[in-house]
Amino acid sequence: TVIVNDTPTITYGTISGYARFADQNNSLDHAGIIVSIEGTDFEAITSRDGSFILNNITDGNYSLNFTDSNHITQTKVITVVAGATTTIDDVSLIAKTGNLRGKV
Repeated sequence: TVIVNDTPTITYGTISGYARFADQNNSLDHAGIIVSIEGTDFEAITSRDGSFILNNITDGNYSLNFTDSNHITQTKVITVVAGATTTIDDVSLIAKTGNLRGKV
């Protein structure tokens, strides 16, 4: 909040939403996805149901990254409005897959 002419002006907003693992649609095991704002120190970690919230974000445009070591990172571009909550569409992280070849 900034004071202008003795009047407080709100300059911060909130970001909220859900990020979930695509391969676990019906479970409550979505905790641990890192939600971070690119170029800042702001980050949150999802709870079991996949929910997250980031508070006190200066209004403006940002890239929001969703990261987990075993899933493909996703990025969403969002706009934060002062004094409001920006609720993003649900994010679904897809598992990384690969092959292993060799002799034991």
